[in-house]
Amino acid sequence: MRYFFLLFLLLPACSPRPAIVLPQTAAPAVVQDSKASGEPAKEAEKAPEIEEPAPPAPSPEELERQHKAHELYLEAHNHYLRGRYDAARELLQKATDLDTKSAEAYILLAKIFIMEGTANNDTLKLEAARQMLGLALESDPGNQESQALLALINKT
Repeated sequence: MRYFFLLFLLLPACSPRPAIVLPQTAAPAVVQDSKASGEPAKEAEKAPEIEEPAPPAPSPEELERQHKAHELYLEAHNHYLRGRYDAARELLQKATDLDTKSAEAYILLAKIFIMEGTANNDTLKLEAARQMLGLALESDPGNQESQALLALINKT
């Protein structure tokens, strides 16, 4: 039973899943009269919300490229887990050529460069890792993993 629970904890880290975004509803803001004049509270005036236009849907060709890039990423991740970093790096290069916005591929490339750079005291590999993390942050600015890895590299 204990091992099943540990396996359950590791599953989210093994397989990427899309984030679920729930719509947020806000209660109307209430303004209290500071003089306590006995008047009822009023609803605060809100600025009208301006909706940004949705980005255009990707073309079928773009979706196919993203799908192929993700398959390459998954294969590269398996090589990475088995310590075959050269094979993983080659597949990740192909994945980022197909999908230049694949933050997960850039992060895995950065991890490989970090491991190789710290093992051999190679500053060029660490600089390559910084560049990969920069590209990952361009693709996904809120990605906490890339932010943490970048902070780790900048410490050294």
